[in-house]
Amino acid sequence: MKPIPIQYSSTKPLAELVYIQAISIEIEKRITNKYRKRIDHLVNANNELMKELEIINKENSNSLSTEESQIVMMPWLKEHIKE
Repeated sequence: MKPIPIQYSSTKPLAELVYIQAISIEIEKRITNKYRKRIDHLVNANNELMKELEIINKENSNSLSTEESQIVMMPWLKEHIKE
């Protein structure tokens, strides 16, 4: 059996580790970018919905009594109130 030269055996694992680390970093960047775009999209959609909700609440607050406007602001109360 022929012995493996020291240079080859000591550099190959290092090269493999560097390659694996580079691939891991690339995969992490791709996943982060993919989900960051999705999160940004969802946050923007949520902000638009909140603006619309605020406009609707302002329009409705003029025509509702104080108690009714509180119920509108806290939808979970609707199920506890008997008509």
